[in-house]
Amino acid sequence: MTENQRGNGEGISLDALLAAAAYQPPLLENDPAANLMGLVPNSHRSLNPSALKSARMRAGLKTSDLAQRLVSKGWHVRASDVLGWETKSARTVPPALIAAIAREIAVEEEALVVHATDDYLQEVRLSSTFKQLAHRWATLKRITLEAAMASLEQQTLATVHRGGPPDTARLLATIAALVEAAEGRGR
Repeated sequence: MTENQRGNGEGISLDALLAAAAYQPPLLENDPAANLMGLVPNSHRSLNPSALKSARMRAGLKTSDLAQRLVSKGWHVRASDVLGWETKSARTVPPALIAAIAREIAVEEEALVVHATDDYLQEVRLSSTFKQLAHRWATLKRITLEAAMASLEQQTLATVHRGGPPDTARLLATIAALVEAAEGRGR
């Protein structure tokens, strides 16, 4: 078989061509190879926004500097992404990227990580009430569901809590009040 014949698809069965066309790769979170490589965000071990900002500043780097360093290592990151990780949700940053960030700012990886047990919002995120509120917020603000969840989470993190972390019911009530107030203003 000549190179030209292979390029034209000769020698490949119709069944093989149809199977290749119908192939749908698994979702990232269901891909075992992506999971092994650390490319799937881990809900039990995520990037700590405040620890990232502190470590980056101690390293004397701007958000754009860190982004450039990560790009030079093959990551598709913008300065706005780094800023977002520091000021909004960083739950979607995969473990491999957390490790790359730690290397670039010369800190131990564990110094940049928050564990789910340390994260009092974990139970809130997993509740069906939060998901319903996020759907309402997404509709109201005309944003994606993921952006709505991150926005509501940030709003919750920005509130001041005296003493220990608030209980899940109180946090959900606070989020519900925010969504209801915003819906009332839109009428």
